[in-house]
Amino acid sequence: MKKIFKFSGLLFFAFMLSSCATVHLNYTPTHTDLRSPNINTEHIANIGDALLEQGEIVTEEFLNVLAQAGGTCYTIPVGEFPKRGANEGTEFYDIRGTKNTVIRKGICDPITNLSISADKPSRICVITVFRAYACYDATYNIIKKDFHAADTIHKALYFSGKEKDEVLLMYTETRGTDVIHTHDVSYNIKKSPIIRYKGAVIKVKNSNSNSITYEVLKHFSE
Repeated sequence: MKKIFKFSGLLFFAFMLSSCATVHLNYTPTHTDLRSPNINTEHIANIGDALLEQGEIVTEEFLNVLAQAGGTCYTIPVGEFPKRGANEGTEFYDIRGTKNTVIRKGICDPITNLSISADKPSRICVITVFRAYACYDATYNIIKKDFHAADTIHKALYFSGKEKDEVLLMYTETRGTDVIHTHDVSYNIKKSPIIRYKGAVIKVKNSNSNSITYEVLKHFSE
């Protein structure tokens, strides 16, 4: 009986790996213009908060694996795996996550992608280079994360505090995760409650060393 059970198990595993899967790499993250906060509305910022921001935000979807899954050939570690495509109820994700990569064991086939399907919502499948797949019970959810677009400049003006009548600010320009410019500025709000910088116009209504109450009258120039 033991020999028959082992043989049947191998047949089942071979069948599981033999089913064909076509990977669709058609996913495009969402791009949104950012102009924050709304103008002509009162806002409060604490030290380190941005008074205003301008740029482009990229929203990307991830398969968030909450507990390690896998079996004989592959291990799917905990981590966030970026979406790469979708087709008829099946979604495809990269095998390289933000922290970990799917692990291939021994002489098992190389792999290309992960997938989940609407008809099997409790399973994650590993897709091989031969368009076969192995599916495992898994615990996961789908999350979305926002990033600064890598091909545009993100501008921001931060509140750094207050010394006597001087409001302290820091201006930054970033491209993706790279800081390309920073500049510290200060304004005497006793002389004027209006701050003008890089085309932006801000009216200071109240401030202390820890926070500032303000209204954006105009955003940065393009």
